[in-house]
Amino acid sequence: MFKKISTIILIIAVVAFGSFINPKLVLAAWFSVDDFESYTDTNNLATLNGGTDWAAAWALQAGTGAKVRAAGCNADYAGTKCYNYNESTASGGNYRDITAITTGVVSFGWKCLNNGIAGKCNVDIAHSTAGEGWTIRTNDGGDLQLRGSTDITILSSAGTGWYTIEVNFDTDANTATARAKPEGGVFGAYSSAASEANAIASVDRFQSRYAGVVSTEQWVDNILAGEAVGGAAAAVEPIDFWIDF
Repeated sequence: MFKKISTIILIIAVVAFGSFINPKLVLAAWFSVDDFESYTDTNNLATLNGGTDWAAAWALQAGTGAKVRAAGCNADYAGTKCYNYNESTASGGNYRDITAITTGVVSFGWKCLNNGIAGKCNVDIAHSTAGEGWTIRTNDGGDLQLRGSTDITILSSAGTGWYTIEVNFDTDANTATARAKPEGGVFGAYSSAASEANAIASVDRFQSRYAGVVSTEQWVDNILAGEAVGGAAAAVEPIDFWIDF
């Protein structure tokens, strides 16, 4: 009997002098993964501790926080669960800490139902104590952006559907790039690089939060965080294997 097994690998691309050379296919040094499948529908996200290789359980930043959902999630993933919140408290939302990494990639499913209202949906790839890092957000025009010291557009007029977003970062070089894939679609090109006004030593926190004065509904699905092997740029790609048992 054949069984389909979906896994995640890191595709490491070594870039020198502007040329793409010596591509390698290797496993990440480690992964933090949470697909939310171990949680019960409608439970509060705060204090839940599923997934693998996280430094701590989910915690509440402020406000009412997120709840687990078993419907309406990103169909690109094998599971059926995700989380969402409808928040109106400034900086309301949830976060989860990971083992600190300096060069790596974070991938996650994301949907903002207040797209077109600047900065109301935010996902931070950040340092827990410095309070700095890079943010995925939308602007007034509905563009999906990577925010550092400036706002870099990843995708124009993104709309309110599901996306898979990848953020590649190197805190030693103080730079990050990002790309997005609509549900059922393909990835676009990586954005230009964004730096941070206040450089951080590492990334050790994934945080989704609200910022603004109107209620915001934000959804998150299937989070992965990986350290790039040998300090090379990384991209997370799902690959399906069929194995005969």
